[in-house]
Amino acid sequence: MYEKINREILEVKERVRRREKILSFINHADDNLKNELHRKDELKKILSKEELDVKKLEGLSIKGMFITLLGNKEEKLDKEKAEFLAAKLKYDSCCGTVKSIETDLQKYYGELREIGNANDDYEKLMRKKEQFILNAHDINTRKILDFAEERGSIEADLREIKQAIMAGNSVLNSLERAADALDTAENWGTYDMFGGGIISSMEKHSSIDEAVDYINDARDKLDRFRRELSDVNLSIDVTVDISSFDKFADYFFDGIFADWNVQSKIEDSQYSLRSTIYKVQRVIDNLKVKNDLGEEKLRKVKENFRSVIEKAED
Repeated sequence: MYEKINREILEVKERVRRREKILSFINHADDNLKNELHRKDELKKILSKEELDVKKLEGLSIKGMFITLLGNKEEKLDKEKAEFLAAKLKYDSCCGTVKSIETDLQKYYGELREIGNANDDYEKLMRKKEQFILNAHDINTRKILDFAEERGSIEADLREIKQAIMAGNSVLNSLERAADALDTAENWGTYDMFGGGIISSMEKHSSIDEAVDYINDARDKLDRFRRELSDVNLSIDVTVDISSFDKFADYFFDGIFADWNVQSKIEDSQYSLRSTIYKVQRVIDNLKVKNDLGEEKLRKVKENFRSVIEKAED
């Protein structure tokens, strides 16, 4: 039952391997082509300059006439011609390299077209044989069912981890925006303490308001982040808060103490915010580690799953 399809799988796997090899050649050739095209442009500029230098000496330019009067025009012209020829050789060689790479790329793409959709063909054959095995109700049937169950479980875990990472990044984005706004508020506050006036005070409080908005946004997102973390058996112990600001003190009291009070609160909030950002980032980093481990585990399960199907015989 499996002899014919096993032979077809072996044949298509060879096409898959050949396709991967050609794609590797194409990637390498693309990189080389980009480098050579850049080099070609640079050499073209040098060649144009050297050609212009020769024409200036051969013509009746002011510089050419001056060199003639000094009696060394021929020597200078020979030197410029030699430099022009050297530049021309380098440019022509680069053009040849570019053409060769482009020819190789055309050949590789032609081979890809001949190979066709090898990966799709492989997957179709594997699904077909998988169905044969499931219908056979033998030892291989139990194996692929167990692997399929394990794969489904791992994929579900990875979906939860990825959702948690997305939620964490969303929290982090709001917190970092709040931090930027507080940095701006601190800068305006410093200026304000040394006589910045009403404009600097307004800008400072505008930045504070912006920071508060981002922090409120972060609080909402943090709730979702905590829910996502509970799905992957992780937790986060952070509080996102900002000190209440007396926004009117430095408007109504022209005193350095009121200014310092607001500035101190900004600095306290910055410290708290940086601490929160650090904690959230650590949790995200842990999630990424879990994701990488899960991806590797999934890869091995898929590999074992395919191996059972490919090796199954009558």
